[in-house]
Amino acid sequence: MKVKHLVVGLLVLVLGMVLTSCAMRPAMESGLVDTTCSNADTNAMIKSGDYQEKINNFLLVQDASSTMSESWGKTFHYDSSKLEISKELVRCLNNTLPDNFDVNAGMRAFGPVYSEKGLIYGMTGYTKAGLMNAVNSTGKTGGVTPLANAVTYAGHDLLATPGKKAMILFSDGLNTDPANPAAAAAAVREMHGDNICIYTVLIGHSPQGRATMQQIADAGICGFATDSATIGNAQGMSKFGENRHQYQHQHQS
Repeated sequence: MKVKHLVVGLLVLVLGMVLTSCAMRPAMESGLVDTTCSNADTNAMIKSGDYQEKINNFLLVQDASSTMSESWGKTFHYDSSKLEISKELVRCLNNTLPDNFDVNAGMRAFGPVYSEKGLIYGMTGYTKAGLMNAVNSTGKTGGVTPLANAVTYAGHDLLATPGKKAMILFSDGLNTDPANPAAAAAAVREMHGDNICIYTVLIGHSPQGRATMQQIADAGICGFATDSATIGNAQGMSKFGENRHQYQHQHQS
């Protein structure tokens, strides 16, 4: 699994551009993801005027339930927990976002805290330090997976933010509570209409979790479900970049 491609893929999801400056270096916690990824290419592309922003707000939703404490799995040759790998991906994404990225941002966590109390950052003007502090604060896991409630509250978080919005959900999709997360995503879509896209990133490789995450993305209509296995290769990464662009080339008709 080429996790560099996964990190760049998350950047494509938020910005709509594929970058190559996120060089991998050793000794980063699990050793899987480098948190010192560079945003040099991003800044240059924006400064040149070749790309323009297409989103005004993004909200990350982080699963920190008990199943996220489990090892990624020997199939992938990494022993770090799913939560830590998920956090490292977000850290790297944060470091690769451009300077002066003029959007509103937020982060919500669920599992060891009730969903209604889970907004740990934002919604506010995006800063690297603000999002990094939020990511680093999600150190504990616990409880079941209240995906439906988390999606519902995330939808309300975004109500006060005008313009185009992206909700990005990181979860293994396992041990969910009885409420239907796909129904919650459909309600959020109805709440925001065409202004919102819901993306899901499967952390792990459970068929059950994959089905749940796919159903959430499908219910959101705009957006899609993905995982590391899908976008961890050149072909999958290329398709991922083509499917959804949050930036567009100024010279396109």
